[in-house]
Amino acid sequence: MKTVRYKDWECSITIKSFAANNRKNKCILLSDSEDGIQVAKANVYLDGLKHNEVAIDVNNCGSEMIHCLIKGGIIKDKPVNVLQSGYCQYPVYELIEESN
Repeated sequence: MKTVRYKDWECSITIKSFAANNRKNKCILLSDSEDGIQVAKANVYLDGLKHNEVAIDVNNCGSEMIHCLIKGGIIKDKPVNVLQSGYCQYPVYELIEESN
């Protein structure tokens, strides 16, 4: 299981399928490595994502989330798109295959 440093937490990463769209896209969950309590959900589901893409929730998690996922080898280092939802824009990154 991969681990990343996010803010003050050492976190384990779980990548699950989103139930909301017939399991075509992934959901990245970060849990505290010490006690297993969920720290953050790293991404949001938006229409327009390809099966191997994730829209990072910079609205709630900040840009720190992008940096920790890149450093942890979860997402590639360059965004492939930006999607809008309401007033928020979410950068879209491609998942690294081995983390799926």
